[in-house]
Amino acid sequence: TMSSRECAICHQWSTMVRSLPNLKMVERRTEWLKRLNLSWQDEEVREAEFRAIQEQGTRRVFWCFRHFTNSNDPYPIDLRLTPNEQVPPLDDARRGDTQDVLPMPARIKRKEEDKNPTGT
Repeated sequence: TMSSRECAICHQWSTMVRSLPNLKMVERRTEWLKRLNLSWQDEEVREAEFRAIQEQGTRRVFWCFRHFTNSNDPYPIDLRLTPNEQVPPLDDARRGDTQDVLPMPARIKRKEEDKNPTGT
């Protein structure tokens, strides 16, 4: 019998899980993380967490079936509105944060200002 595993994303337990691609599969691994539609900071935090687990050698990072459209899809569900484009996480939009509903150019400008608050 298959043992139940904890999903690293939603923390639900399931026997129907997939393992995050290993550290050598950089492109595939990056695509999995981008499909979560996290801010670039949160994406880096998740990547560091997952990397630390996998570098232990004996542990794998599992994602449950809730994050895939079907058992044949090699990639998780893409939560980005437009693939290959950074958009605000759904949780921020649910909280009613009006900054996250700005048109794309303003959102990009705001992110650039956040990176360089002095304007230099």
